Amino acid sequence: MSFKEQNISRIAAYIAQGEKNPTDFKLGVEIEHFIIDAKTQKSIAYKTEPGVLDILRELSPKYEEEVIIDGALLGLKRKGSYLTLEPAAQLEVSMEPQRSIDALASEYDAFRRELDPVLTPLGLKLATYGYHPASSIDELEMIPKTRYMQMAAYLPTKGRYALNMMKGTASVQVSIDYASEDDFRRKFRLANCLSPFLYFMTDNAPYFEGMPVTQHMLRARIWDEVDPERSGIVPGALDHSFGYREYAEYLYARAAVVTHKNGVLTFTGGQTLSELFADESMSETDIDYAIGMFFPDVRVRHYIEIRMADSLPKEYMLAYTALIKGLFYDESNLKKYTDVFAGFTNGDAAQLKSDLIQKGNDATYRGVPVCDFILKLLDDAGDALGDETHYLEAFRLCAKSKMHLYEMTLQ
Repeated sequence: MSFKEQNISRIAAYIAQGEKNPTDFKLGVEIEHFIIDAKTQKSIAYKTEPGVLDILRELSPKYEEEVIIDGALLGLKRKGSYLTLEPAAQLEVSMEPQRSIDALASEYDAFRRELDPVLTPLGLKLATYGYHPASSIDELEMIPKTRYMQMAAYLPTKGRYALNMMKGTASVQVSIDYASEDDFRRKFRLANCLSPFLYFMTDNAPYFEGMPVTQHMLRARIWDEVDPERSGIVPGALDHSFGYREYAEYLYARAAVVTHKNGVLTFTGGQTLSELFADESMSETDIDYAIGMFFPDVRVRHYIEIRMADSLPKEYMLAYTALIKGLFYDESNLKKYTDVFAGFTNGDAAQLKSDLIQKGNDATYRGVPVCDFILKLLDDAGDALGDETHYLEAFRLCAKSKMHLYEMTLQ
């Protein structure tokens, strides 16, 4: 067996390791925040006085482990939550996967109860937007992390908004489980089919470089001009046969940018994984690191990571998570929307995304006004959620009033 075939098989096997019994299905949530001056809305950098580094030091006694990368304190870890920093010191909390929305709400509340009393005396606060509300890209400082510096050197050669993505955006990512490759195929495809709708529903970026936005879905537009090799909808993802091997082939044929071969961080630029590992086997660490260097709308690790949402205030973050749960963890909804999108193509997704950007609430899907389609998604998800249905109300209000989070923010 060639190294190419061996490595593609290893990546596919890595994905297969994520299979779980449906009784063990959980939801993972990661939410990124900007730490800003409460008066000016300007960003707080890693090493300013006070800075994000000071905040991490203040929180450190409440966590079990400090995360030191390249000699710098860049995160905190304990059972239940994990704090990390994005390129311009956006603070991300990764919550331990849970079965219930209530449990995730409790985890997030615990995080805020510890952090907010640290920020308030300093005149700081957390902000949840898809794009920074006041600071420009030139004002946002990178944290001292080698991988981010290397990405910042490479990605702007591929797209004009690469640095805007790295330094100016923040998101919510929800992860779901799969039981088998067939289950993976259905969920991965449906998540990609829903991509335009999820971008639209979670549109929460009222400003770009300090100015009010004039079009919908700013983060989606930014990602379109980052690097088509590693963002957007994975080529072939809407094929009903797309499975573990196809995702492995997608990764293996593309530029790695940065690798972690033999425990050494190496800038590799445009060399593909197939070139880098042409004469050797990839270890599980190599695979895990490589997967993290790709940022499609729907990413795969040992779970399916749905990445379209802007950073959202708590009630909307929970509503979004509840929507994902109600659609993907209910067999009748999964089957229904697999059928609804049976003939959906990459061209359909691109056209719908363009329509939503240009027309907003005036856009339609197969003749149905987009807000009506979204309300139907919410109704079907709600039917599956039982006592957790109430979490969807925040998005119901948006759809019924035909208003977006960013419009409410501007008002």
